[in-house]
Amino acid sequence: MIARRRTRYLRTLAWSWLALSAVIVAFNLVVDPYGYFRLVTIPGINAKKPRPDADVMTIKTAGVRAIKPDALILGNSRAEVGFDPEHAGFRKRALAVYNYSIPGSDIETPWRQLTKDDTSPRPKLVVIGLDFQDFLVDPDADTIAYTEPDRPGAWAWLRTRLHALYTLSALIDSIKTVLIQTRPYAATLTPRGFNPMQDYVPIARVDGWHALFQHKAESVARSLATLPKSVVARGTETSPPLELARTIVRTCIRQGTELHLVIYPYHAQLLMLYDAAGLWPAFEEWKRRIADLVATEVAAGSGDPGAGKVVLWDFSDFHRFALEPVPAKGDRTVDIQWYWESAHFKKELGDLILFRILEGTNAQDGFGLPLVPGNVDGQIERMRVGRDLFRSNHPDVVRETTELMDKAQAAVRKQNDRPAATIRQ
Repeated sequence: MIARRRTRYLRTLAWSWLALSAVIVAFNLVVDPYGYFRLVTIPGINAKKPRPDADVMTIKTAGVRAIKPDALILGNSRAEVGFDPEHAGFRKRALAVYNYSIPGSDIETPWRQLTKDDTSPRPKLVVIGLDFQDFLVDPDADTIAYTEPDRPGAWAWLRTRLHALYTLSALIDSIKTVLIQTRPYAATLTPRGFNPMQDYVPIARVDGWHALFQHKAESVARSLATLPKSVVARGTETSPPLELARTIVRTCIRQGTELHLVIYPYHAQLLMLYDAAGLWPAFEEWKRRIADLVATEVAAGSGDPGAGKVVLWDFSDFHRFALEPVPAKGDRTVDIQWYWESAHFKKELGDLILFRILEGTNAQDGFGLPLVPGNVDGQIERMRVGRDLFRSNHPDVVRETTELMDKAQAAVRKQNDRPAATIRQ
């Protein structure tokens, strides 16, 4: 009798476990918080997806494979939050677009994305955001040898899907997905990889835009204080990041892909941080190097009738958008139209950039000009004039950015002066 009861108990336990497991798997499969399966979209249940805190590359790669886009947006978080793949300019050209930008990435990531054979069909058009900071190198460092990426095998693919179906973290993310459907300011990622940044709206309302700009400026200053001040290796005219950019340009030309390289529209506060960090000469040299690189590769491929079009666009200047005033500390009444903070521009500004590069709309006050060796020095000189004028008209911003950089650089010097034993503690 006891043995029979024990058997019945174990059988009931096993069936209960199987039933619960089936419910969890079915729930995760339908809600699909990472967008791996895309079986069904139900408004109010799973239409909105939470913005991932980890495995962004894996999640976006799955999105690319599911959508099979014929155009890609690549870059770091500036491109992810600024360039909307649903932009009207893409629709007019009948392009299916995915924002494959990865926050925190550098130029190596677009290089890997475009050289992987199994990511997506060969794109007809690619927009890549170029970030000056990603091209800063130690002039005396050993050359970095980049290699072709390893392609994940079948087991990696299966492990990822099993994790998305039958783990506690997946269940928690599925529940979070259901809960954010009615929240207008949740942190989300669209099915096409765009980050609308709506979670910043309530923060700005509570803390004010000044706090967001100040927090980002402090973070950027700490980062800039640790970076080298050169864009080429000593004794050469190039660097590993520049050569990766060259490979990207060459690949797109050879494959017949239309490529638009976009130098981001940095806010004036960030530009003054570059100036205070002593990076302005490197910033100017970087523009010259990129312009020469693109022109050289375009000229080399000009004899091929199937060569892809390549344009380098410069949106970094003291234009009216970059000069958008930062509200005073404590002011919660003034709204910001073009920027989330000095390092990230809003979709509204990104839309103007996309109209400019996709439809050839006229440049507004010099906003967005093709950069070539023939005009790069003129544009650099114009930007110097804008910088000097900004210094004269906004001494408070100059003082604040200088103080931030002085503080950050002093912290780095202090850290470097500490004995090794103290650092290990």
